[in-house]
Amino acid sequence: MSKKNRVQLDKLVKWDADFYKSLSDDDCIICLSEREIYLVGQVFDQLRWGNTRWAGDKSGLDFDLIASNLEYKLAERMTCEKLSDISQIINQLQITVSQLQTTVNNIANPGSDTVVTEDTQLNIALPSADATAFSTDIDVCDDDGKSALYGACVYIVNYINQSNIDFLEQLTQATGNLAQQSNILLEAFPPTDILAVDSVAKYIGFLIDELLDEYNATVTQELLQTTMCDLFCIAVSNDCTLTLYDICNYFGGKVDPTFANFATTFANLVEFASIGTFSGDMYFHYMCYFNLVSVALGQGIGLGSAEDFQLQLLAGQNNPDGDWELLCDECPTFHRLWTWNFSGGMGDFTFINLPGGTNCAVAPAGILDGSSLKGVRCGSQNTIGIIMPFNPAWRVRSVRMTTRRENGIGNGTYDYATFKMRPAANSDSGSFNPIGGGFRPNGTDILCEVQNTTPPYYWTGANQIFIAIGVAYDDSPVSAIYLDEVEILFNVGYEKLGSVAVVDDNLCA
Repeated sequence: MSKKNRVQLDKLVKWDADFYKSLSDDDCIICLSEREIYLVGQVFDQLRWGNTRWAGDKSGLDFDLIASNLEYKLAERMTCEKLSDISQIINQLQITVSQLQTTVNNIANPGSDTVVTEDTQLNIALPSADATAFSTDIDVCDDDGKSALYGACVYIVNYINQSNIDFLEQLTQATGNLAQQSNILLEAFPPTDILAVDSVAKYIGFLIDELLDEYNATVTQELLQTTMCDLFCIAVSNDCTLTLYDICNYFGGKVDPTFANFATTFANLVEFASIGTFSGDMYFHYMCYFNLVSVALGQGIGLGSAEDFQLQLLAGQNNPDGDWELLCDECPTFHRLWTWNFSGGMGDFTFINLPGGTNCAVAPAGILDGSSLKGVRCGSQNTIGIIMPFNPAWRVRSVRMTTRRENGIGNGTYDYATFKMRPAANSDSGSFNPIGGGFRPNGTDILCEVQNTTPPYYWTGANQIFIAIGVAYDDSPVSAIYLDEVEILFNVGYEKLGSVAVVDDNLCA
C-alpha cells in the first residue's frame, strides 16, 4: 500500500470495538428530528464494514446484526410521536393513581355517608346545615361586635386571595408538566380527584392559559376592599354571623347571572371554565368560588378542609378592626334570592305522575323541553305538575314564576297557575297558595306574590313546594304551556342552599 493510501485510510471514521464492548446494552431512549435520523442512517453501511471501519478486538461482533438493530430502532421505536404518546399515557396514569389514592383514603377514613362524585348536586354533597356550621362566633352585633366581624372579613378575604395566588404560582412553575400540575391541583383542592382525567387536563389548561394572567391583572386592593365590605354587610344582616355558606354563595352570585343556576355540581363548575365568557372581576370571583366549593366539598367527604377556613375567621375575629366605619358604606338590609331556570335541568324539582284515563297516560306531568318545562295532555288540558322538598324553617318573603302560553283558547276554563306551600308532602291539607290564578294571556307571563301585609311578613312551615300550571287543550292549533323559571326570596338565615345575597325585599316591585 502506498504512503498516500495509508494517510487516506487513517482519516476514515472508525469505531473502537474494545470501547464498544465496554458499554451497556440497555435501552436508552432519545428523540431525533427527521433530518437527524437521516444523517445517522447514512452510517448503516459503514457499520457493516468490519475491516475498514472498526479497530481493536472484533471477535464475537456481528456487524450486520448491529447495523440492522440500529436501523430497526431508528425506524420503528424512537419516533417523537410515539414518545409523546408514551408521555401522555404516563401523565394520565399518574393522575389516576393520585385520584385512586385519595379515594382509598376516603374509604379508609370516611367522613360522610354520602358518596360524592363529579355529578353529585352540591347541596347534597354539603347540606346547608353543615356549611353554616363554620362561621364567626360573635355574641352581640354592636359596634364592638361589628369590629370583630370586620376583622374576620379582612382575614378571610386575604386568606382566600393569598391561597389562590400561591396555587397559581405553583402551577406556573410546573408549566409543561401535566402530571406535576395535576398533583399540585389535587393537593391544593383535594375534591378535584372526583373529576375525570380529561376534565382535569382541560381545567389546568384554562388555569394556565387564561385565568392566571387575568387574575393577577384583575385583583386590586380596591376589589379586595369591596369584597370585605360586601361580606361584612351580608353578615351584619344576619346578626354579625358570617358562614362558609354565605361566602360560597356571595362569590357564586358574583360570577355570572347564569352561573349559580348552572354550576350545581363540581363537574358543572369546572365545565364553566370552558363554556363561560369571562371578563374583568369574574376571574377573581370564579377562582374564589372554586376555592370555597373545594373547601366545602372537602368537608363533605371527610377531608376536614373547612378547619383552616374556620381558624382564619376566628383569628380575624380576635383581631377586631374598626376601619369598617371608614371604608364601608352604610349597609343595606339583605335578603336571599334563590333562582332556578330550567335551562339547568330539573334541579331539585321532580314531576308528579298523571293519573291516567281518557287522553291521559300514567306518566310524568310534563317534559323538559330545551330550557323550559312543557305541559303534556291529560284529559281536556295540557298540564305541568312538579314538586320540590322544602324545609319548614325557611322563611319566604315573595315568590315569582315565569310562564309562557301559546294558542290557548279564549274562555280560559282550565287555564291556571298555582304555587302551593304544603305543610305535609304530597298533601294539600293545610296548604297555602302564594300564587293562584285563573285565565292567563298568550305569551310570557310573570306571576308574583309578596307577603308584606301581615306580620311577620313571611311564609313558613312548608315541607314541600307544589307547582301546577295548565291550559285548556285545543288542537287547532295545539295549545301549549311552559314554565321557564322559579324564584323565591328568603329572609337571611332561613334560606335554601344556593341563594345569593340581594338588597331587594320584594320580587314583585
